Amino acid sequence: MVARLTLPVCGTGAGSLLQVGQAGRSGADAVAVLVEDEQVGEVDEESRLLVERTREAMMRAIRAVAPGRQLHVAGPVIEAYAKRFGYGVVRDFTGHGLGTTFHSGLMVPHSDDPSLRVELVPGMTFTIEPMLTLGTIDYDIWPDKWTAVTKDRKRTAQFEHTIMVTETGSEILTLP
Repeated sequence: MVARLTLPVCGTGAGSLLQVGQAGRSGADAVAVLVEDEQVGEVDEESRLLVERTREAMMRAIRAVAPGRQLHVAGPVIEAYAKRFGYGVVRDFTGHGLGTTFHSGLMVPHSDDPSLRVELVPGMTFTIEPMLTLGTIDYDIWPDKWTAVTKDRKRTAQFEHTIMVTETGSEILTLP
């Protein structure tokens, strides 16, 4: 398995966060990584908890997916969990469908959007990839048109899995 850098998230030194994905995999996945060693020092507790809770927000949203529910079911789950800890949920970076093209027209919000009226049916395949912040959800895009940092430069974390709706719930397709 080859890891590739997909999005550096602001921060240098102890507890820096990097966004990495795995190359050569079908679907999409990402994980927040805490950098900690003798040179950069220890990860602070606030950053460690942000990463842990971002992963948990994603997993809770995945567990909420089931046939007959609405596509927006993931958003309120993520948002409610994040708000318990005072985290922001970046709204402009969403999950996406996967089909004959990598990013299909399907948009999967990570915040509450009851106006989205798409019923989940077995076989639907999409990503859930919440990005939680310690501060503002407003962001800047760097000149490389890929790197995003929050305007207040506070820490963020993101996890992503590709899932498929099954007859009884969902299956994560991006597990090793």
